[in-house]
Amino acid sequence: MRRFTSILIHSSSALLFCAAAFGAGSISTNKSTYTLLEPVLVSFSGASGAADDWVSIVKAGAPATDYLTYQKTNGALSGTLTFDIQEPGSYEARLYFRNSYNVETRVNFTVVFPNTAIGTDKSSYGLLDKIVVTYTNMPGFNKDYVTIVPLATPDNTYGGYQWCTGKNGVLTFDPPATTSTAGTWEVRAMYRNENGPVRARARFTIGEPTVTLQTNKSTYAINEPITVTYSGMPGYNQDWVGLFNAGDPNTSYITYQITATKKSGTMTFTAGLSKAGNYEARAFVTVHVVSAATGAARVRRPDSDGSSRRQ
Repeated sequence: MRRFTSILIHSSSALLFCAAAFGAGSISTNKSTYTLLEPVLVSFSGASGAADDWVSIVKAGAPATDYLTYQKTNGALSGTLTFDIQEPGSYEARLYFRNSYNVETRVNFTVVFPNTAIGTDKSSYGLLDKIVVTYTNMPGFNKDYVTIVPLATPDNTYGGYQWCTGKNGVLTFDPPATTSTAGTWEVRAMYRNENGPVRARARFTIGEPTVTLQTNKSTYAINEPITVTYSGMPGYNQDWVGLFNAGDPNTSYITYQITATKKSGTMTFTAGLSKAGNYEARAFVTVHVVSAATGAARVRRPDSDGSSRRQ
């Protein structure tokens, strides 16, 4: 669009006028496609020189009176302005003269999500292993975050999480503290404190420990001390070993001892067991059973003279 201004020149002999045309101007961006939050550099030239010439950013095809953001040229005939786009989509940069809504010229560009990726340092972990997560190409919002959840968790639900500190980084998570930790998990990348959609994900597993138990004997006298050797415990401070009547539920222990963060060791139940019968030693990780003794212990019934019958 061209604009014209009239200049009247008076003389004694004639009334003359001439018309001076403003150029329509030009506008361009330094790229045709940007990733989210990447600075968009808009260059203009051939502006009118008015202080209220302005450049706007709008959705592509929007009416001339619409704008998402704008900056004034402050009288410059040419220059470069920097814009920050918060949403992906197709856009236009437009040049206007003298605070009008007449689009002098325009240029199209697009904004896309970054190609975010996420992964863990291992594919399988023990119950108390720390989980190291690497993320790349996050957009850089103030509250982008990474969360760890069981595999079947809906995408709009988060678990343990940490905020990202840049577009690329490494985060270290403590192991999940749940009674059903073992299984398949996902680490998920999320943008700007959203509860979905998931922008990137990676699977890993947390394995149940292989615990072994062994009693120092297979048969004991009543009240004879019983020594249990254990190994392969994960090391929680409330892991424990209990003595049970063979076949009883895990809630019906007779006596128990805490392993106190030890992954292997020996414990002695000095009082033994007060009744003859068949028994089991069982190991528990915090609140759930992970292993029973490889051999059940049996307590003998004494003879009438107080001695024990040979088995």
